[in-house]
Amino acid sequence: MVIDTFTTIMKRLFFISTLLLLALCANAQILYKISGKELKEPSYLLGTYHLISFKFIDKIPGYQEAWNNSKQICGELVMEQMFMPENMAKLQKAMSIPGDSTIQQVMTAEQFAKYNAGIKSLLGMDLSNPLLAKQLGKMRPSLIMDQFMTIALLQGRELFTIDQQALIDNAIQIQAKKDNKPIGGFETLEEQIAILYDGVTIQEEIDELMEVLDDMEKVKKETVELFEAYINQDFKAITDCFTSAELTAEQEEKLINERNANWLKVMPAVMQKQSTFFHVGVGHLVNEKGLINQLRQMGYTVEAME
Repeated sequence: MVIDTFTTIMKRLFFISTLLLLALCANAQILYKISGKELKEPSYLLGTYHLISFKFIDKIPGYQEAWNNSKQICGELVMEQMFMPENMAKLQKAMSIPGDSTIQQVMTAEQFAKYNAGIKSLLGMDLSNPLLAKQLGKMRPSLIMDQFMTIALLQGRELFTIDQQALIDNAIQIQAKKDNKPIGGFETLEEQIAILYDGVTIQEEIDELMEVLDDMEKVKKETVELFEAYINQDFKAITDCFTSAELTAEQEEKLINERNANWLKVMPAVMQKQSTFFHVGVGHLVNEKGLINQLRQMGYTVEAME
C-alpha cells in the first residue's frame, strides 16, 4: 500500500474541519450565493468534503450556474502547491515523527499493542509486516487511524476517491485552469502545516489515538454515517454524527474560528474585484463564527443555491 502525502494531508484537514459540524440545520445546503452590500455581481461559497469525487458536482443544486457566473476561484490554498517537490518534502517532514524515533519507540508497549491491533482490524496486517512497518513507522499518530479507517470503510463506495486528480478541491482548480479562471488561496502550505501541528506534541496525539482505539466501533459507524450524510446533503444527519464530538475551545479557535476571521478580512476585496467561486471545507460554513453567519452580519445576502 502506498501512502500518498497529498491524500494524507487533505484527509487530515477534512477530519479536523468536520469535527465542528455541530450547528447545521436540517435544510442547510453546501453551495451558497453571496450578494448585496457593495458587490456588483454575486460570488459563491461551496462547502466540500475533501475526499469526495468531482463527479459529486452533478448532485449539487445550482453548481453549474455558480461556476459559469464566476470569473475567479479561491480555495483554502492553491492546490498546485501540494505537488511542488520542495513542498512535498515539507509535507513529508511535517507528517513524520520528529528525530530518529519510530511510532513503536514513542509508545508504551501497551499502547503499541493496541495500535497494532487496530491497524490489523482495518488492513488485515500490522507492523510485524516489514513493508507496512517501513511505511507507517515514522507517520504521526494523528494521521494514521483516521486515514486508514476512512479508506478501509469507504473504499469502493460511489463518489469516494483517493485519486488526486479526481478529489473535488483539486479537480475544481484543474477545471478552473482549463477554463482560464484565475486561482487563489486563503493560506499557504506552510500556514496550513503550522495550523495542524504547531504546539501539538506526539504524546498528545498518542492519547487521542488511544481514545479512538478504545471506541473503534463507534468511530467506524460515524465514519460511514458522515459520508452518507454528506452524499445525501442531509445536514441533520451530519449533526447527529457529531453531537458527541469533543473539541476544546482552544482547538476550535485555532482550527476554525481564527482561520475564518482571517479569510473574512480578504473576501470582501476579492468579491468586489470580480465574481468569485470559493471552495473550503464544509466545517467552515457553520455555527455563529462560520462564514455564512459572519458574512450575513457584515451586511451580505447569503442564500442557498437551488
